[in-house]
Amino acid sequence: MQAELNVVWDKLLPAFHVEALPVNADEEGRLKATLANLAVPENHTPNTLKLPGTR
Repeated sequence: MQAELNVVWDKLLPAFHVEALPVNADEEGRLKATLANLAVPENHTPNTLKLPGTR
């Protein structure tokens, strides 16, 4: 687990910036279209995690 935490501290956290990204209308439109079309398939089977000691 420490190796994963090291990656977060060494790589991921330094990539965050205080300033917002510049506006990109084309990409924002693509993102909105993708989000608007997300759906759970009708034949989806929920995947439930059962923790030890629970029923």
